[in-house]
Amino acid sequence: MSTSLLPDLLKDPIEWFEERVASGYASTQSLTIYIQSLLHKYNSLGGSERDGYIRRRGASKALAWLGPSADKSLGPLIERPWPPDFVNAFVTALVIEHRQDVLQRWLFTATSPPPTVDGNNRDSAVTLSRIWKSRILKAYLLAELSSGRLDASLSILCRALTLSSGEDRLLQNPHASAAGFILTMIETPRLELDEPSSYESFLNMVPQWSREPLLWWGLLSAHHPHNPTAGDGLKYLKSVARTADSWQSLTRSKRRAQVELCLALARLLLAEDNVKDATWVMDLARSGFPEELGLTIDQKVTEERRPSQVDEKEMANLRELEALCLG
Repeated sequence: MSTSLLPDLLKDPIEWFEERVASGYASTQSLTIYIQSLLHKYNSLGGSERDGYIRRRGASKALAWLGPSADKSLGPLIERPWPPDFVNAFVTALVIEHRQDVLQRWLFTATSPPPTVDGNNRDSAVTLSRIWKSRILKAYLLAELSSGRLDASLSILCRALTLSSGEDRLLQNPHASAAGFILTMIETPRLELDEPSSYESFLNMVPQWSREPLLWWGLLSAHHPHNPTAGDGLKYLKSVARTADSWQSLTRSKRRAQVELCLALARLLLAEDNVKDATWVMDLARSGFPEELGLTIDQKVTEERRPSQVDEKEMANLRELEALCLG
């Protein structure tokens, strides 16, 4: 792309794209550049100026260029090659424009190939559709969380979890998808939950998708937006405390989940003046997850980076541990 076009693209991506469409120069490459620039524009504006620009529906104009059925079917999208980060940017822009209707049609409308397609070609088409739906779902959930809409993200995830088998399944690994969502949710500030029933519905689905429901139930209960409780999480930790010596071999997501559970329980228990159990929980965390809490630094890491470069998450955990004033 000519550098002379950059000022126009950065100033007004929508006008830039409209001019390329009108002149017949729009392409997959220019659409990719356009969507990235559009998202940057949305994020750089504020207040009424941002609202006004969003009302011009730049991502919807991209849909129109893809074809008349692009807002109803994934076909026009997956027929073209796109760079890896295109899906995230496009989905985020659609969420910003409140075009969740498009995303939900993409996700929940069957896209099986017609009966005339068979054999390996049919299998390849089904696999490609699943891959795209998985990418779109992940980007959709992250975009809703980033916008603070916990209700919306929970609703979509619950719907996806009900389609965890069969030809139209959205999640190849429901446990990994739901666990990753929970850990992201916990770390996302200023989430709004207008309908507590959506959180309860997700809680009730834990046994359906989880290979270790007591851990995830306890973690979700401790982080409940309206009624956090420590009982279930504390019961779980006491049931697994005897195996703390083997926690180093746990998967990364499970280790993160148990660290988050310990920190959340310690806060809740201290708020209840239950210093005894709070101290026990943090002692357990110190012995089982010293690296995640920033209490030790692996020798290899020490050689590669200065102490001031310790992972930001570790430092946050260490500051929280100190703030709890235990031990």
